[in-house]
Amino acid sequence: MAFPQRRPQESVHEYDVEVAPSPQKVAGVSFASISSAFTWLAAQKAVTPRIRMFESGTYDISPLTSLYRIGTMARCTIEADVPITIAKNNAAKQL
Repeated sequence: MAFPQRRPQESVHEYDVEVAPSPQKVAGVSFASISSAFTWLAAQKAVTPRIRMFESGTYDISPLTSLYRIGTMARCTIEADVPITIAKNNAAKQL
């Protein structure tokens, strides 16, 4: 009896990028702002990217919401290892 071959599980996120204002930036991997990360991900036509935050701070996403409406992103996961504040149009939410 032949058993079907197992296929490796696909990653949930096709792009995994970092946002940290102070370290040196690497194109397509790490960005100084969440805005530059979103812009790059939109240019790649990312559907389910992950953005990882490594520095505390306030990150304004208000100019980025149009990327979801006009782009191809279905869902973007934002993860933080430190306390961050996500702000949109001067309204902030502490995470």
